[in-house]
Amino acid sequence: MDRGLAALPPALRWAFVPIVSIVTFPVVYVIGAIASRLLNFFAGPTALSDNFFDFVVCPGVAGFYSIQIVGALAPSGKKVAELTVAALWTTVYGFVAALALVMGAWPVALATIPAVIGARMAVVDELP
Repeated sequence: MDRGLAALPPALRWAFVPIVSIVTFPVVYVIGAIASRLLNFFAGPTALSDNFFDFVVCPGVAGFYSIQIVGALAPSGKKVAELTVAALWTTVYGFVAALALVMGAWPVALATIPAVIGARMAVVDELP
């Protein structure tokens, strides 16, 4: 895969960075939601709540991978690109949280917290 990405011109790779980051978040979120439904189905009554996966696990994993894909796709300055996109995503999460709080949608506002934590975990090299 890296050979295919390396074959693209750097300008084209930079053009794909924001698009791929935006597309990655909902794709990973949907795949995580499907996996959580299957896990809950097979685990039976002892499974965790669907809300736990929908509002904690899936946003965190989607936030993580939407930043990781930027580092994989950027032709140079991978860490700067990751930090920049993480800052932009954090700003978007902040706007979503503010709108959700104004509209009274508390679960959506709370789901932005794991997404920000996932984005931060993607940028920081050492894990806590």
